[in-house]
Amino acid sequence: MYHGKYESKKGAAAAPVTTPSEETAPTRRKPKEKKKVRVGSVIFYLIYFLLIAAFFVMLSGALKALTAWLGEYEASQPNVKCQQVFEELFTDPDWEHIYALANETDTSYDTAESYATYMEQKVGNSELYYTETSAGLSGDHKYVVKLGNEKIAVYTLTTDTPDGTSIEGLGEIPNIKEWRLGSIQLFYERTAHVTVTAQPDRIVTVNGNVLNEDYVISSTSTVAEEYLPEGLSGFRMQTMYVDELMVAPEVVVTDQSGNPVEMTYDEATQTYTEVIVPPVLGDEKATIVAAIQTYGKYMIEAVKSGQVAQYFDPKEPAYKFITRSDVSWTQNYLGYDFTEAQITDLYRYSDDFFSVHVNMTMNVTRSDHTIRDFPVVGTFFFRYNGSKWMVTEMTNVSVQEQKTEVRLTYLLDNETISTGMVAADSNTLTPPAVTVPEGKVFSGWFRETVDESGNTTMSLVFQPDENGNVTLPSDYVLEPMVLHALFEKESA
Repeated sequence: MYHGKYESKKGAAAAPVTTPSEETAPTRRKPKEKKKVRVGSVIFYLIYFLLIAAFFVMLSGALKALTAWLGEYEASQPNVKCQQVFEELFTDPDWEHIYALANETDTSYDTAESYATYMEQKVGNSELYYTETSAGLSGDHKYVVKLGNEKIAVYTLTTDTPDGTSIEGLGEIPNIKEWRLGSIQLFYERTAHVTVTAQPDRIVTVNGNVLNEDYVISSTSTVAEEYLPEGLSGFRMQTMYVDELMVAPEVVVTDQSGNPVEMTYDEATQTYTEVIVPPVLGDEKATIVAAIQTYGKYMIEAVKSGQVAQYFDPKEPAYKFITRSDVSWTQNYLGYDFTEAQITDLYRYSDDFFSVHVNMTMNVTRSDHTIRDFPVVGTFFFRYNGSKWMVTEMTNVSVQEQKTEVRLTYLLDNETISTGMVAADSNTLTPPAVTVPEGKVFSGWFRETVDESGNTTMSLVFQPDENGNVTLPSDYVLEPMVLHALFEKESA
């Protein structure tokens, strides 16, 4: 074996030589053939993933719808809606609007404006609140609005949403009930009233309504009219009364020409009273004194009838009474004088007719030097004849003394069966007869009164005798009243 270096000889055939890489290089594999993908599989997976995507899209939409439904459902619940209604109506209340929502009916004297004034006075800036209460079997929800412990209003929530489903694919989900304001009931009192005292020819308007004689509860007059010429009337005043009002009303009093009449107002009693300006004497005083002194002089035969006729109209009763009298106070006297005349009760019935009450004393010194006083007292009526004042009538009666009539109204089961004016100083009365229900007895006529707390009491006023008459004490003074017939069970 030759281990030396090999060298090729020139011209000799060389042996084939292989490189190490050729000896160790692996045999090259043939490339694998690619598998063919089947179209059916592709479509299957495509549909599969599309279905999954669609499911999630649908689920996402359903969840969104469900979330929205839950939000709407929560917002539509009565406990949410009632707060909303309360805030809209009673947080900053528009009372006239609330009055309209409650379908309240106006009266002749009270309107939505009256109610608004009533509530503004009652509530002011106080905070209202509400509580839920039972609405019975109606299915509605009922809430009470209060001011402190006082009930102001009640409102209900109602719905008419039918049963059903709202969202597809989520099963039986009920429709959201649309709760809305159902009804409003208001609570208020009609405790205000007004009294107007004025002359009968005045036009009295309360909240735009002209009062007629049905509202007159008392009237005052004098006996002077018995001595007056036709067409003239004496002092008259009447009192008109309107009750069951929400608030103190607007009152306007005018004369027949529409001119305002001056009135005073007592807030405590809610009473308007006409201001009567007392008349004053002018130049008439001298005539009054001269006429009365002439009358006294004639009665002691110091003057003749012709001088009486200068002050007493010969055509009128006063002159005839004086001159036809056969009574002479005294015929023998040394002199006379008069005390200062006290003139009171001046009343002017018109521009040319008035009356006065005169109190004067004639001091007569008789022939034996004794003095006798003759009082000249009475009411004298004067009329202006175009040139001077003349006496037409005279009387010892105090003609300005007032007499009063009052209205008594009798109710049976809250229905008026009789009403009318009677003298306030009446000694006897005959109330209307009533039919007594079977098994009961008539207890009498009672007056209903309500105290400041709203408690009602019944007080017996008249208890007729077996003839249906009522006898009153001599010092009893009637006042305007509404009387109720009261029946009680007959005792066994």
